[in-house]
Amino acid sequence: MPASEADITHFVADAGKDDSQAASSIPIAADAGRVSDKPPPVPGPTVAPKEDRVTLGWRDHRRIVEDLSDSLSKNWRFKWQVCGIVIALCATLLGLVTLVVGGRIIDAGIAVVDTRLTARTTELTGTVQTRLQAVDDQLNSVRRRVEAQIAKQFEEPQIQRTVQNVAESAAGKVITEHVQPAENMVSERLRDFEKFLDERKAQYDTDQAAFRAEIETLKKRNELTRLADRAVGDGELTEYQQLLRIARDESDPEVKAAALAEEFRVVSAYGALSASRVSAITLDASVISPGKMNESELTLDDLGRVLTTPNVKPMARARAAFLMRDKSPTFSIAESLKKALETETHLEALRFEKVAFAHVCGFKSEKGALDASEELKWWPENVDHLRKELPR
Repeated sequence: MPASEADITHFVADAGKDDSQAASSIPIAADAGRVSDKPPPVPGPTVAPKEDRVTLGWRDHRRIVEDLSDSLSKNWRFKWQVCGIVIALCATLLGLVTLVVGGRIIDAGIAVVDTRLTARTTELTGTVQTRLQAVDDQLNSVRRRVEAQIAKQFEEPQIQRTVQNVAESAAGKVITEHVQPAENMVSERLRDFEKFLDERKAQYDTDQAAFRAEIETLKKRNELTRLADRAVGDGELTEYQQLLRIARDESDPEVKAAALAEEFRVVSAYGALSASRVSAITLDASVISPGKMNESELTLDDLGRVLTTPNVKPMARARAAFLMRDKSPTFSIAESLKKALETETHLEALRFEKVAFAHVCGFKSEKGALDASEELKWWPENVDHLRKELPR
């Protein structure tokens, strides 16, 4: 077992028997283990204790080392630990040596085996290639002989008939099993495709008819718009009358509605309540009646000549009819207005001529049309009455 503190103290005490310097230190160690019978000293001022040193000679060191060695030699646990450490170190060194030496030996052995295997593989490869070439040559020879024998056999009439019968039978079987189903499939697909084409043609015909109807309707609507534009922009009476005929006779409800809409647009432009430029213009009285300078000096006869004279501008005719409203009515003026209504082709002039005719003749419109159809129809029925009522 390891040396205890008591053993070390014993070694120190024994060593002091031979040395006088060590003897003075032994009582110190011995007194340290006894209990004093004296009462404890009275506490007083604290005094730092003096440091006591033990000095050992070389004999004491030797005695201590020998005693330690003897104690350790009797400690088996320590011996086993030392033996284990030594064995582990030896095994480690042996493993390292074996790894280094054995690795080199293995590498050398592998290199030798690889060289031998390479040589043997090359040798076996050459042998196999030689034998395979010989086998190929034999197979080619046998194949040529068999092909020659087969060709010779096929030259015989019996073999040819047999082959022909087999070919016909095989062809019939191929036709029955492959060609006929394919033909049926193709026929069915053709029928389906024809049916698809018929359906598409019927749909196309329907769409084409609808498309043509749309085109015709669009043409008619464009024509209606053109007629209304001419009637509004140029004051053309014939365009307005054509609109009236279309609105009256058209069977297509869409076209009829479009014609009524365009007619309303023309009426909005030339109706009795619509704005006009006639009130802003002035007639040249000296041209109509020499010697007169102001249009207020013009008589009903002068204004009637303006209405019936050819090549007079529409706005001048409209202004003359506008001025007739302030004149006293006569039968001659009524006749002049009736003639003007028969020949008038401009909607602006016709508008004021109708107003003057109603003022002179006492006519009242029932339909409110822009043309003079109502006035011209009313005139034959009431001309005799007007002749009697109005002054000449």
